[in-house]
Amino acid sequence: MKRIIFLWLMLSSSNLLLGQESYEIDDSNPSKKNYIQIGTGLVQSSFIDRTTSPLKYTGTVPMIHLALSKSKQNRDSEIGFSYQWGNHGNSFNDQNHQAYVNSISIHYSRLYPIMASSKKSWKTALGGKVQLTTNYRDNEGLMNYGLAYEVIPTLFLSAKTGIDFQLPILFKKKHKTAIQRNMSYQLNIGVLNNAIRSDLPILFDAFLTNNGTDLIGSTQSSFFAGYRFSSSLDYTVRLRNKNAIQCSYIWDALATGRDGQQLEMATHTIRCTLFFKTNHQ
Repeated sequence: MKRIIFLWLMLSSSNLLLGQESYEIDDSNPSKKNYIQIGTGLVQSSFIDRTTSPLKYTGTVPMIHLALSKSKQNRDSEIGFSYQWGNHGNSFNDQNHQAYVNSISIHYSRLYPIMASSKKSWKTALGGKVQLTTNYRDNEGLMNYGLAYEVIPTLFLSAKTGIDFQLPILFKKKHKTAIQRNMSYQLNIGVLNNAIRSDLPILFDAFLTNNGTDLIGSTQSSFFAGYRFSSSLDYTVRLRNKNAIQCSYIWDALATGRDGQQLEMATHTIRCTLFFKTNHQ
């Protein structure tokens, strides 16, 4: 039912996105572009929590994405939010255990152009990204070991390169100008990797009766340890009404820093995002 609702929202947004086809391109202020992003997709996720079990859990779950991006001549910035949820399974020794995972990420990034072609169709930028990821996991099959959480703040060094291009017009259309397209790749390397996560198994009943003190008391922290890498490959189509559609493949891999009690996690995301331009001239 949830997936049907998200599909309906995407289709409704697409009608709004495409419903202004009569607009012509207005480049009166091409150096400033502000967009609201609304996206959804599927995430293939896997994790191993060595604090509670050496088993690997995997699952394919839905996600949503909201962001505000601003592009100026001398910098690009974005602040955003994403949420994914769903079951992850493990069938070791014919015992099917399910872990329900809720994951929220908040990020802010800023990139500065350092290199561009003479016609500005190709551009490379450097900058940074701050991301805070929070996971909450519930696995009833592990009983006392069933609840776990982690808060993972990371500072990334980021590099991005992209190229604008046009496809040839094969058929006569109302608009003779080809639609602008962009292909870009961004790599993020974690330089400050931190984690705050559950240290000991948490008994669910005790957590309820003690108003969360067991949850707080079982926290361990690791700073400047572990690793995290992420990347995104984006294909963007800019429409004539100044909005855009983007298809992305996003990869993220991390490990917290405490030996023997690490959380190892990787995600592969396919996402479709609608860009609504907010500063029409």
